[in-house]
Amino acid sequence: MEPSPHDPAKAYISVLRYQLGDTKPYIYKTADYGKSWELITPGNNGIPKDYPTRVVREDPEKEGMLFAGTEYGLFVSMNDGLLWKPFQQNLPVTPITDMKIHRGDLVLSTMGRSFWILDNITTLRQFDEINNMAHHLFKPNTTVKYRYPSGARTSTTPKYPRPAVLLDYYLSKESKDPIKLEIKDTSGNLVTTFISDTTAIKKEESIRDMQTEIVSYVVSEKLGTSKGLHRFRWDMSMMGPWSSNATRSYSNGPMVAPGTYIATLSVDGIASVQSIELVQDPRVKAAGITEADVISQLAFQLKVRDILTEARKLQQTLEESIKELKSSKNLDSTSTAKLQKEEAVLKKLKTKDGIYEQPMFIGQLSYLYGMGNDADQLTGNDTKDRFEELRLQFEQLKSELE
Repeated sequence: MEPSPHDPAKAYISVLRYQLGDTKPYIYKTADYGKSWELITPGNNGIPKDYPTRVVREDPEKEGMLFAGTEYGLFVSMNDGLLWKPFQQNLPVTPITDMKIHRGDLVLSTMGRSFWILDNITTLRQFDEINNMAHHLFKPNTTVKYRYPSGARTSTTPKYPRPAVLLDYYLSKESKDPIKLEIKDTSGNLVTTFISDTTAIKKEESIRDMQTEIVSYVVSEKLGTSKGLHRFRWDMSMMGPWSSNATRSYSNGPMVAPGTYIATLSVDGIASVQSIELVQDPRVKAAGITEADVISQLAFQLKVRDILTEARKLQQTLEESIKELKSSKNLDSTSTAKLQKEEAVLKKLKTKDGIYEQPMFIGQLSYLYGMGNDADQLTGNDTKDRFEELRLQFEQLKSELE
């Protein structure tokens, strides 16, 4: 029996009679407090006539979205039982003995195949919004901002889900041009940008953060462009520091703070926009870390990130300049002095290759940055003091080049 969570006059009942030799599916619906009942599984509207039914449930948020557990798998109806469709996905063909919708997940018990959980049916609840749209970005579920357990990185049991906001979108046809997913905060500041392919993107169309002057985007093959439904996992991180290694550049960014963010999916010049709600991990809150602490930590990490980016770019500039000067056959006194100065600064910036070499400026700053990304925490005074020391060192290094 399933009382409707939306209408007190409505209820559903599933009847199983296969042990009496009757294999027909029986799911009935009443809309008048049980005075009359309508069979919504006549055998010709999606659920075959020889699929006995064991359980029926209505979604607690979307009225009329029904799930039916049968002897041979799962079915879904988006129109209160008028039409049913198979909803197996990767579920084995097995009897579905019971179902529960819990925190937006569909939880199944089966006969002999243990428990199965379909994570996040938020998109399914919005599926009728597609209509005839060229593309559509679905509103994601409210997401807890959490970090991957440090002890789980090498563990296979249990398999913890990676921290991510699940962003589902639909394309009515394959997009020949690259598509772009841009995430900003409510003040319009750029958080991060993903692009499916860079082959057709002009240089002047690269993304520039007006506050940091960082021109950047992350190319992601997981931002699918084929026709149909797609799921993209945003790991809740911002742009990381620049790197000369193209595969690592802008990766390992700091995680954003809890709050509201705006996601914009651009396909063929048409934008689809949805808001993202991130809430603080209750375990972090219970440990005494406030949202203000997390916001302060993020602001500090961004300062470290930006200087680390500047230092890495300076290293590359010096390496290129030194290589060019050394290749010159006739060095005058000015060029020789410049070469010596640049080599001296580069030596202070870059750690030598090898084992147990003394970490120089970029190595020390990278270590400080990595420590700050490990957990939601209030930034300590020692960390702030060390950063200030490194910042002054960097200003000194730049002044030596002037």
